[in-house]
Amino acid sequence: MPLPNYHQDPTLFHINTTPHHAYFIPFATQDKLAPLEREQSSLFTLLNGEWQFNYFTSVMDLPEDFLSQPFEHRIPVPSNWQTQGFDQHQYTNINYLFPFEPPYVPHDNPCGVYQRTFHYEPKSTKRYLLNFEGVDACLYLYLNQQFVGYGQVSHCTNEFDVTDFLISGENQLNVVVLKWCDGSYLEDQDKFRMSRIFRDVYLLEREPNYLQDFFIKTSLSEALDQADLSVECTFLQSPQQLTFQLFDPQHRLIAEQTSDHFKVKIDKPQLWNAEQPQLYTLHLAYGNEVIEQAVGFRRIEVKDGVLLLNNHPIKFRGVNRHDSDPLTGYVISREQAEQDFRLMKQHNINAIRTAHYPNAPWFSELCDCYGFYLISESDIESHGASMQYVPTPEHSILLNVAKQDDNQRIQQQTIDNFCYFARHPDYKQAILDRTYANVERDKNRPSVLIWSLGNEAGYGENFEASAKWIKQRDPSRLVHYESSIYQHSEHRNDLTPLDFHSEMYASTEDMDRYFEQPQTKPFLLCEYSHAMGNSNGDLEDYFQTFEKYAGACGGFIWEWCDHAPYLPDGSGHFGYGESESYIDKHHTIRLGLYQTTAEQNYQDYVKPQENGSHYGCEYLHTQDLEITAPQPFSFNFSPYTQEELTLKKHHYELEKSPYHILCVNYKMSGIGSNSCGPNLKEGYRINDKEISWIIQLYMNT
Repeated sequence: MPLPNYHQDPTLFHINTTPHHAYFIPFATQDKLAPLEREQSSLFTLLNGEWQFNYFTSVMDLPEDFLSQPFEHRIPVPSNWQTQGFDQHQYTNINYLFPFEPPYVPHDNPCGVYQRTFHYEPKSTKRYLLNFEGVDACLYLYLNQQFVGYGQVSHCTNEFDVTDFLISGENQLNVVVLKWCDGSYLEDQDKFRMSRIFRDVYLLEREPNYLQDFFIKTSLSEALDQADLSVECTFLQSPQQLTFQLFDPQHRLIAEQTSDHFKVKIDKPQLWNAEQPQLYTLHLAYGNEVIEQAVGFRRIEVKDGVLLLNNHPIKFRGVNRHDSDPLTGYVISREQAEQDFRLMKQHNINAIRTAHYPNAPWFSELCDCYGFYLISESDIESHGASMQYVPTPEHSILLNVAKQDDNQRIQQQTIDNFCYFARHPDYKQAILDRTYANVERDKNRPSVLIWSLGNEAGYGENFEASAKWIKQRDPSRLVHYESSIYQHSEHRNDLTPLDFHSEMYASTEDMDRYFEQPQTKPFLLCEYSHAMGNSNGDLEDYFQTFEKYAGACGGFIWEWCDHAPYLPDGSGHFGYGESESYIDKHHTIRLGLYQTTAEQNYQDYVKPQENGSHYGCEYLHTQDLEITAPQPFSFNFSPYTQEELTLKKHHYELEKSPYHILCVNYKMSGIGSNSCGPNLKEGYRINDKEISWIIQLYMNT
């Protein structure tokens, strides 16, 4: 059977999938409830494990009888092709990996065919839902040699009703995954590009008229001393009665009702925030199903240009976080995520922007429990559209156009290109669908304070429609989108549905200028202090500026961790020393006596660069040399010469000097964050035209 061509139709995103809905796992009435351990539900069958696999360098090479072909390989699910020896790792920030011809993708489009068999005994009175929580870039699903459906949007759940396809006994499940589809034009995020089934696959047993969705809504009185809780339920066919039970954070039953909906008032509610994430527990029971859901009472709002949580101003000490691991790629377990959470808490990080797509559905559940503020971002970025050809005057066919400043024209046309998908009518429903997927799945999560429309995809009618839909669907939360600052030449941006003035890599001076006039929207740095290589030198200045203005609500460092994979060369891991310090990067380093070697002192950045300097030194002893000075100095001790660090492009090209290199500096300039951000502040530069410096050298021979 030939593969359909759904993957090049921008109006088709899902075929035979269930509507987007809140994430939850039903348990049977006899099960012990443990929503964070969903494998304990007898209604949940995990299909992860070793699957059979065939890889094709082009979908055009896929034989018509691909479902019957013998399989040559085995591959773990979830995993990435590129970490299993198929295809290759590719990293790009902006440019697409294929020619820009939307909605078409190359004929040489790699694909993988997966197969596993599993034994199952379906009941005639139940329905069965097959879930794929993450597949990049799209999937065609077959069960027992029959086509079931199609799905895209890599970081959203595609759920298929397979009731009519399951058989009693051995079932054969096949999935065809393509590296690219028309949706890939909206998934141009700054990351390593990997293809695969990268999140869990599982089967749910449900009631015949099952609870399809529910929406928990909370509100607080102005004095925060009374809360209203309501639950709206949607069933597959018709409304039915449920038993609702609400337990307080101390696990005491405080409300119980039997109805098709739930409403209750709570006096003196215990409020949720990042420092004290107080959670109530809601049980919804009907038929043979019980669903447990955490509930948090909090109010997020903007008043007089200030961001408030529970009537108090808050500052985001945030990071942007990709799903990333040097060994497992995009495949992130609960244990890996919890390790991130522990490290974040240890470093006073209180907020996460899910850059630039929703994380696994259980991730936000954990954020509810651990206490993190989430900006939940839709799976949208089309940065590469901005790189399309802009004719210069000698290439222009418009010979009679009025002359204008060429730089201004090129800049505006680049912005117009950037807004291509934001305004193109063929992509309106695609952008809306990705918004629906994000909002509907996590609408019951108290940790989600802000919905983000996406990242670096221009602005226009399609995003305006998304923002307005969110405001109608969920007015309790705020809406963010940084790319709204870009204005298409033929469109007037409507910013009314957006709650923030958001920028990337703005300087502290930019923030000062913003607050020169009264503002109605908080200033949010959705990305700042670009952390690639030796960076983050200006954090203290940013934090002082955040504290200076009530309307500055903080920011999110780009980014949480290095998302490069380990190379299979047995070279070990990268090490980052705790004592590297500069004039603008010493606030977390203690003044004290340290010992090191040239090898230990060297900071192994992927791109060789300035590293390993020590700020504010008053005494230095190395081998048979002692150095002191009446004023503090900086030094660097390295196995590499400065010339080697300057000329080589990659760290693996470096050749050690036969000698250890000691550099003693009168001063060392700051680091800043100009790998992607503002220029280094004047106060951290070395602009001395004349210097007078005394050091004492003692040779101990």
